[in-house]
Amino acid sequence: MRAPLTLSLALPLIALGCSDSAVSEGSSSGSGAGSGGAAVEVVDLGEGLTIQVFEEGSGPVVEEGVHVDIHFELFLKDGEKLIQSTYDMGAPYHHEPGIGDAIPAVQRALVGLREGSRVRLDIPSHLAYGATGFEELVPPYADLLMDMFIVKVFGPNEPH
Repeated sequence: MRAPLTLSLALPLIALGCSDSAVSEGSSSGSGAGSGGAAVEVVDLGEGLTIQVFEEGSGPVVEEGVHVDIHFELFLKDGEKLIQSTYDMGAPYHHEPGIGDAIPAVQRALVGLREGSRVRLDIPSHLAYGATGFEELVPPYADLLMDMFIVKVFGPNEPH
């Protein structure tokens, strides 16, 4: 098994791969990074980061300081190669926005989304792994695409 990829350069995430459970839990239904589909508005979040909201959730809003579980699939933008998927592990990635354990693009995009939302991030390299890349998985200066499903937003007093 390869070393786990990280959303930051320090904290491990989930192993590589994807499974059939991705479809049932809100993934891009195996559509991959470059698939077509219904036209969706692209919103510019600044510094080259864009987000497409495919499904607006109806649950609680993600705020800094709350914990959130997300499923994601991460692709190289230029090659559409799947780099990492939480679905293969059968468990979402647990994150607390604002504490810095995710790449800047994820930190910026999560806040304001609702539980149940399904989005795609178009991530420029400087808001991902930048000049260093990550091992052999993400080359230096690689732009990425991330399909993300907000599984659960935990309330301030809710166990996580």
